[in-house]
Amino acid sequence: LAQLERNAANLRQAVEWALEQKDTVLGLRLCSAAWRFWHLKSHLGEGRAFCERVLALPAGPADLRAKVLNANGRLAYLQGDYGEARKLHEAALKLAGDGEAIQAMSLNALGAVAYEEGHYAEAVDWFKRAFDLRRAMDDRFGHFAQIRNPLDSDATAVAAFQTELAKKLQAFRKS
Repeated sequence: LAQLERNAANLRQAVEWALEQKDTVLGLRLCSAAWRFWHLKSHLGEGRAFCERVLALPAGPADLRAKVLNANGRLAYLQGDYGEARKLHEAALKLAGDGEAIQAMSLNALGAVAYEEGHYAEAVDWFKRAFDLRRAMDDRFGHFAQIRNPLDSDATAVAAFQTELAKKLQAFRKS
């Protein structure tokens, strides 16, 4: 990450070059790889601007577009722009096709957005769908990351989710 910070100007130039060349695939790859850097280094606005510009390029592979939609959605979420984050994650989910990892990311992100908007029952539904998908994929890292979802404000939702989670963790440990 520190090395990437030292080379941030090169990253910017690479994305700008991809945009100038209208190289959709390169732009999508750069944005899908760089969004965590923009997040961790608090370059949220810059990351969103690059993602939006790259997404405005013609077509490109659906899976890469879905990844960048999710990346941009996450950056929007971190800026508190929940309406835009929801739209971006919903679009990513539609484009994900058979890409289970992308679907799981989209579902989880939609749960986080619903939670922040105060739609706790909806959040539980999104989180459970993501949890079930990660379980089916045998995605142990993603499965345990799923446990960290912020369901501590709605006692009914928390109780239902915890019961379901306990069952699923028990089954997961046995597998």
